[in-house]
Amino acid sequence: SPSNTELILKVLDFGDVVKIFYGQLTNLRFTLIVTDTQTGTSRVYGNTPGECGAIDQSAFAGSGAAPISAAKAGPCRPGPGTLCLMGNRFEVTAEWRNPGDGSSGQAGAVPLSALTGAFWFGDRNNLEVMTKILDLGGRIDFFYGTLSDLEYTLTVTDTATGTVKTYRNPAGTYCGGLDDAAF
Repeated sequence: SPSNTELILKVLDFGDVVKIFYGQLTNLRFTLIVTDTQTGTSRVYGNTPGECGAIDQSAFAGSGAAPISAAKAGPCRPGPGTLCLMGNRFEVTAEWRNPGDGSSGQAGAVPLSALTGAFWFGDRNNLEVMTKILDLGGRIDFFYGTLSDLEYTLTVTDTATGTVKTYRNPAGTYCGGLDDAAF
C-alpha cells in the first residue's frame, strides 16, 4: 500500500565519501541495491540483526565537493515540528541533540501519508527519522526507523485518550524500533 512505507533510504555525499543510510519499518525480508550511476558500482544491503537498517560509512567515492551540513486533548494540529497521523488522532514530535557539536532542537516534521511521516534535524533536505502508526484491529503499533546515529527522543500522543509514549535513541546508536500494541 502506498500509505504503508516499509523502507527508507538516504544517500549523502560527504565530499571524500558517499555514505548510505537505510532504516526499515518492517520485518519483511528485502534486498536493497544501490548503484553509483557514474561508475556502475553497486552495493547490496538487506535485513540486519534487530531489523534496524544500517550505515555504510564508505559506500562510494565522494564528489570532492563540500560536505552537506548537517498530553493533549482534542485532535492533533499539524505544524512545522508536529506530525498528525491516522486521521489526526496521533501527534508525533521529536527533539534531537548532536553530541559532536552541541547543537540541538525540535525536529522539523515532514508528513508523507496518513500513516507515515519523517523528521529532519538541522537541514530540511536531510531526513533523519521515519515514523509509522498502524491500526491492526485490536491494537495500534508504532514503528520508527532511523537514518541517523544522533541522539533523539520521539514523543507520541494519542489525542483521543491523552496517553503519551516516548522513544529515545542514545547518541551513537543506529536502530529504530517497533512498539507492538503501543496504544
